[in-house]
Amino acid sequence: AFVWDETDARFQDMSVHSKMLIVDDRFMSVGSANKNNRGMVYEAEMNAVVLEPSWVRAQRRRILGQLLPKGAAVSDDPKQWFQAMSKAASANDAVYAAWESELWDLDLDGEPVSDAMLPRGFLYSLSFGTLADCLFESVGPEQTSQ
Repeated sequence: AFVWDETDARFQDMSVHSKMLIVDDRFMSVGSANKNNRGMVYEAEMNAVVLEPSWVRAQRRRILGQLLPKGAAVSDDPKQWFQAMSKAASANDAVYAAWESELWDLDLDGEPVSDAMLPRGFLYSLSFGTLADCLFESVGPEQTSQ
């Protein structure tokens, strides 16, 4: 019998050229500059910096609340929110693997998509290639000739 597919996965890689740094809920830097001497001093990129603890703390809470699964508690304890982020990323990695094992296509026969196939929040584990995949083995301080 000929049957239309009922659902397909649509995972999309994203490339966002922005960086954010929050230090101790006191300092926040957001922009496109890399957070090193070269990016902050020499390259002409844009960053906004805020040194206002109550505002920075509120933004960190808001950002974590958007990244974590809906309803997840946003703690002020770094160990707790790091664990929550790790748990959410691992759960979404399992969802991704489940879709991949189904070749990105489910035949549901009229049933709803199971919870095991639904990602929560926006966190996934970050995977790194080998050092050989990098264009530069290291980027150190600017060299000056004498």
